[in-house]
Amino acid sequence: MELDAYLKAIFRMWYVPLALLALAICGSWLYLNVTDEAEATATVAVLEPRAPVPGEFIPPRLGFDVIDESEELTNRVASRLDDGTTGDELSGSISIKLKPALNGSPVYLVSASAESEARAIKLANIAVEEAQILYGEFNTPSLKDVRAAFQPELDGAEADEAEARAALSRFVADNDAYSLPIRTDQQILLISQLRSSINTASGPENGSGTESAALASARSELERLTSLGGEFDSLSFEADLASDAVIRLEAQVSQLVVSGAEDALSAAETELEEARSRQIEAQAAFDAFKDEHGVSDLAGAIQSQLLRVNDLAVADASSLEGVDARQAALTIEEAELQRLMSLEPEYTKLDSALTQAEDLRFTIEQQILGVVVAQTLPSESQVKLLESAVAVSGLWWTMITYTLAVMLAIFLSLTLIYLLAFFERTFPTAEELERQLGTPIIVRIPEATEQGGSHG
Repeated sequence: MELDAYLKAIFRMWYVPLALLALAICGSWLYLNVTDEAEATATVAVLEPRAPVPGEFIPPRLGFDVIDESEELTNRVASRLDDGTTGDELSGSISIKLKPALNGSPVYLVSASAESEARAIKLANIAVEEAQILYGEFNTPSLKDVRAAFQPELDGAEADEAEARAALSRFVADNDAYSLPIRTDQQILLISQLRSSINTASGPENGSGTESAALASARSELERLTSLGGEFDSLSFEADLASDAVIRLEAQVSQLVVSGAEDALSAAETELEEARSRQIEAQAAFDAFKDEHGVSDLAGAIQSQLLRVNDLAVADASSLEGVDARQAALTIEEAELQRLMSLEPEYTKLDSALTQAEDLRFTIEQQILGVVVAQTLPSESQVKLLESAVAVSGLWWTMITYTLAVMLAIFLSLTLIYLLAFFERTFPTAEELERQLGTPIIVRIPEATEQGGSHG
């Protein structure tokens, strides 16, 4: 169809676009009035530090923007309304969307729709409060999760520690090498004293080289004390570990008492009670061992006994009048010093391995404790309210609705006119006849009129 014919058809059928435009406007008005709902939006920010905070080992498992997909949120909001509204009725009325931002912590828009602005604002504010709580609940690992997550690593550390302690204990027992550095230093001091006593000897005569009963008793007591070393250190380490856990948890409970977080306080107190039970058991085992063997400070007792043995050894040597006898005693002690010094490389290696194993286990225990302490902090503090709910204007959506309706009406009317004109049967015009016949039209008969007809 030619353009001029199409334009004529548009002017001839002017009522078609007018009718479709009227229908579009009326339909848009009806749609907006039927579906008209007030909307309110609140703005919140979720704090996510650039570096993990102490004690944190699991990142948030659920984002803040997926909380609106949980039935729990609508159920809690409905419960807070307490007006007979159910969670199913609020489904679809609450949404959480990420607000585009260039940098910084994520910012979210919490929206709610209702039949009035006041109710929409109330719904949005309640939704923010409940979403804060749910975000903390969804992303807070339980105590069982924490210990289960670290258990393989902790089991490995305990096995390494037990193996290192057993290796050192076997070496010490086989070579009489407990407190080797201290004993070496004391042996050097003893040899120095014996050498001094040789210079005071009166002659070469030999005396009796028999060890006195007092020295033999002192050596026996020293051997008894050194044999207790391995188990004493193990029990002491367990008691110190349990005591440290109690101290940290007591401090955390004190903080939570001030903060007033009841759920967190209850969880921390439960963990504290368990830690105190472990401390009581460890300390009781340690105290029973000390009472059984009559020693409270093993290192101090061994140090004191070493001094006593040295003093008695020097006294025994000094009681010998001959230089040869004192020299023989010195030779024995020098041989003992050489034996102790030859054990130092292996002893140092085994003792260092045990220290590293204990440090690793202690670190893991502290890490577990740190997570337990951290998870008792109020998790909802990670979500900060930036702006309380405010009503959102619907003018923009209204303008878009009317614009789309008008554009659609114009498009449909133009299409409909084209189709009607294309299939419409009309007489050709003089210009169309000239083009079709290829010859000009010379005579035109005017249309008959009623007046002309009556005069004929």
